[in-house]
Amino acid sequence: MLPVRTRRFYLLCAALLSALGLSALGAGTAVAGGPGGSAGGGCSGATCWAQISQYIHLSPPGSYNPSGPGNTGGGSVSLPPPACWMQPFGDGQYTWAWWQNYAKTGDPAVIAGFSSPTDYVTQMKNQQHLGPGQGEWWMPVGNPAVGNNADCVAKLPLMEWVLPGQAPGVVANIPPIDLARYAYSRMILPTPAFTLNPAGTTEVNLPTFITRLTGTGTRFVTATLGNESATVTAVAQPGTAGWIGVTAVPGGIGTGYSNCTLTGTHDGPGAMSAAKVGTPPDCGVLFQQPSTGPAHVQVQVTWQATYNGTLLGTTPLANGANVGNIVVREIQSVNGG
Repeated sequence: MLPVRTRRFYLLCAALLSALGLSALGAGTAVAGGPGGSAGGGCSGATCWAQISQYIHLSPPGSYNPSGPGNTGGGSVSLPPPACWMQPFGDGQYTWAWWQNYAKTGDPAVIAGFSSPTDYVTQMKNQQHLGPGQGEWWMPVGNPAVGNNADCVAKLPLMEWVLPGQAPGVVANIPPIDLARYAYSRMILPTPAFTLNPAGTTEVNLPTFITRLTGTGTRFVTATLGNESATVTAVAQPGTAGWIGVTAVPGGIGTGYSNCTLTGTHDGPGAMSAAKVGTPPDCGVLFQQPSTGPAHVQVQVTWQATYNGTLLGTTPLANGANVGNIVVREIQSVNGG
């Protein structure tokens, strides 16, 4: 026999689902969470689905795309059906009206569960003036297709008041690695940018250096769902295999060298000015042919994203067409007489 509190939860869930005109999730569940019947979920036959992404908070600003996929190439995250979850039930006005009706006609065991050991009736009464957009009551739902759903539901609060734009302490039991994969799929990583020395025009067999390189280093994004969180770290820096590549476009016009620091060449202004003809740069290009128009130096930085040592993916990003353009001329010799 089920423990009394667990049995009350089952009775309560049945009552809540009946009040909302919903059915419990079936065996075909893909992702649980979110308002039943809303834009974030729905049912087709015996299979129901919902999205939890609307309850995941990403931070810091600028590290992710707030409206869709990022530029990492990470795909959507599919989750197995959880044993239980929390989902919105109604605002303060709706829930209080529902309770006043249910308290007269509902199952006595369910009614008793709202008063002991926690007085949820008083809490509902205190929130009865709050309408749409001012907060919602969330309730637990068990998944009968998962064997341990009774224990799962028993660990959730009977009710939880949640302010707009927030989520309860536990929405669903989502593994942190899945939160990390979601964060990675929305992550925005910078493309490299730099200047060239010489700038604008260079000459065949004179080293052309990459300076003021940006779009490297370390970036973070954190996904938070209730009281769970996961932080993804993306790194593009020396010591990371294949972290940077330098090429000259069109092909065959020059040779790229990629012994770069986070900001480009190791050399300072004096060393760059004193570089001799035919000496390759540490970070840059040595052109062997003149260009018929602007040539292009392309820098590709490869980011490696991890969560707790697990590699989530690699993302190669190159500078745009408006960065790294330069005209290459033949070295002009001066004849003495």
